[in-house]
Amino acid sequence: MSNTDTAAGVAYPKPAYAWFVVAILVVASLVSYVDRQVLALLVTPIRNDLGVTDTQIGWLFSGFAIFYALAGLPLAYLADRVNRKWLVSIGIFAWSLMTVACGLARNFWMLFAARIGVGVGEATLTPAAHSLIGDYFPREKIPLAVGVFQMSGTLGTGIAYTVGGTVVMLLAGVPAVDAGPLGALQPWQLVFVAVGAPGALVVLLMLLVREPVRRGIIKASAGSTIGLGSLARVYQRHWRTLLLPHVGFGFIALGGFSVVFWTPSFFERIHGVPAGTAGFSYGF
Repeated sequence: MSNTDTAAGVAYPKPAYAWFVVAILVVASLVSYVDRQVLALLVTPIRNDLGVTDTQIGWLFSGFAIFYALAGLPLAYLADRVNRKWLVSIGIFAWSLMTVACGLARNFWMLFAARIGVGVGEATLTPAAHSLIGDYFPREKIPLAVGVFQMSGTLGTGIAYTVGGTVVMLLAGVPAVDAGPLGALQPWQLVFVAVGAPGALVVLLMLLVREPVRRGIIKASAGSTIGLGSLARVYQRHWRTLLLPHVGFGFIALGGFSVVFWTPSFFERIHGVPAGTAGFSYGF
């Protein structure tokens, strides 16, 4: 096997521009967290308006998570082969459109389908972002750039609740809005529309990103690019090493997302704190 750099002799982009691209990716990540987490602040009005149970509410988040994970694999495969700038742009547009669609839902199944769409759209960002960062920075600078991007996940959860809580508080008590052929939109539906619509601005930001030359592509001796079969063989050889970390991180995510998702409802139901106020405070 040999490591063939398709960008041999091609200089890396200027550091200032490379960090500008990281900043755009961070903004996209923050927006994605607002769109995925705002549901946690709307549990009560959704239950009241659509007549759903807590179990069904849980499936709204689980459906997102399951399809987010499953879609990540083929989308990561695409990120190795297509223009990543456009892949991320399409993903942002898709998850923003699906967030707005959540606000147009009239029953549980419509809302569930829209949440799946949010998950599939958001699954484009992380694999493509890591791939872009790897081609924008020299090897020794990649860990810091990836660390800054990954930090957006932790920040994103907090910002999702502060921004989402603010929007919920601003729209609390607002009468239903007549949306013509779409019918009347309740305040909880307006929240989805309000947080989903700004995604169009992030798509415009992505237009400022230049697709970098791919670097460090690993190829087999026969010239074919290493694919999923090679990955499967690595897992087959090292399954004892990889199994427990995978299971452990899975349970960490299960517990963490459960706490993050249900905490606003806990304060609302047990302590009588309005969901918007609870989300705003919990976000900080």
